[in-house]
Amino acid sequence: MQADRFDQLTKTLGTGSSRRALLRGLGSGLTGALLAPFVSRRVGAAQLGDCAAFCLQLPAGQARGQCISDAARGRGLCYQCGPATTTPFLSFCQSTGTCVSNFCNVRKVFDPGTCGCVCAPEFVPLPGGFCAIPCTTSSSTCDCVTTTEGQRVCADGYLVVCTICAASMDCVQGCSASNAICSSSEGVCRVVI
Repeated sequence: MQADRFDQLTKTLGTGSSRRALLRGLGSGLTGALLAPFVSRRVGAAQLGDCAAFCLQLPAGQARGQCISDAARGRGLCYQCGPATTTPFLSFCQSTGTCVSNFCNVRKVFDPGTCGCVCAPEFVPLPGGFCAIPCTTSSSTCDCVTTTEGQRVCADGYLVVCTICAASMDCVQGCSASNAICSSSEGVCRVVI
């Protein structure tokens, strides 16, 4: 209890107040004491302002209202994948209004615009979804191959099962290998690293 409120209470008790005034004072003090943990939890999630701003990303309507209402209770989207989350592997997908996994495999990063994983900038995206190591004509660290799509990537061997191709998707689909490309100079499927 705050010191000034305590002083006020003792003065009230020390004077000849009516029972009604005394009960009213005690009732409001007791009510405040009982509600304090809930109020401090909601507002104490000082993220309430952050959560409200987060919820405003949702289209106006029921979903936005539910988000704000849940945030005031310490739950919902804001606490699952918004500013109040403690889970680093979920992100908010604005296009769907849902939480999605932001965990990506090696060589990929999460793109909030597509709500999915894409090749990190230092890699070359291939038709099968694989992220290849790029190479230059002066590269001597790998076997540089130009794909039928014009990408220059590091290759590492041939796919013996299905060697003839016209496009990289022939290798991806025919060989069931996301890291396969069609070499433009050889017309055969190659594995990339």
